[in-house]
Amino acid sequence: MKVSHELYVHLSKYDDKKFVCFDFDASDSGYVLVNKQAVTLDIPDNFDPTATKIDMLQKEIQIAEKEFSKRVTKLKEEISKLQALTFEVPA
Repeated sequence: MKVSHELYVHLSKYDDKKFVCFDFDASDSGYVLVNKQAVTLDIPDNFDPTATKIDMLQKEIQIAEKEFSKRVTKLKEEISKLQALTFEVPA
């Protein structure tokens, strides 16, 4: 399957000898616009992104679980510190 797309070619902000392409004009972000190019991409007819999307979602779940676990650990530590405090009433 052939897909036509317009790309905006910009000079790299970090190397004047390299160029970067976006599907939008990134001039507002400090990139110097060189020109617009129409390109034709060859996409396999049997292309199915499902497996890749599932892998990406599973990695996102792993990151979320790790962040959640860190937060729960921190909360439990705060509870432990509060439980370890003793309040003495002056006589």
